[in-house]
Amino acid sequence: MTFAGALLLGALSVAWAAPLALHRIAGGRHDALAGVICWLVTLTGVVTTFTIGSVLLLLPGHRHEGPLGELGHDCWTLFGHHVSHRLQALIGAAGVAALIIVLVRFASVSMTSLRSRRRDYGAHADLMSI
Repeated sequence: MTFAGALLLGALSVAWAAPLALHRIAGGRHDALAGVICWLVTLTGVVTTFTIGSVLLLLPGHRHEGPLGELGHDCWTLFGHHVSHRLQALIGAAGVAALIIVLVRFASVSMTSLRSRRRDYGAHADLMSI
C-alpha cells in the first residue's frame, strides 16, 4: 500500500511540476524534436507510473491496509463484476481509437516539421552559396 501510494504521489507531482520545465525546453532555443521527445517521455513515465500504482492499489489479491485500501478494492471489484462485456469492448475500442488518433497526429506534426526543416536547410544552403 505504501509503495502504491508513493508511486501515485510521484506520478501526480511530476504531472503537476513537469509542464513548467517542459515549456521552457519546447519554447526555448532548443530543437523542437528534443521538446517533443521530452514531452512524450514524461507523459509515458507519468501514465505508466500512475497505472502501476493504481493496479497495485486496486487489484484483488493485493494486500489492502486501512479503510482507503478496502474502499478501493470494493470499488474495483464492483466495477469489474457489474460492467457488461459490450461496454468493456466499447471502452477498449475508444481507447484504441484515441491512441491511433494521437499517433497519426504525432506523425503528421513530425512530417510537417521535417519538411519545414528541410526547406529551411535548403534556403540556408542556397544563401551560403551566394
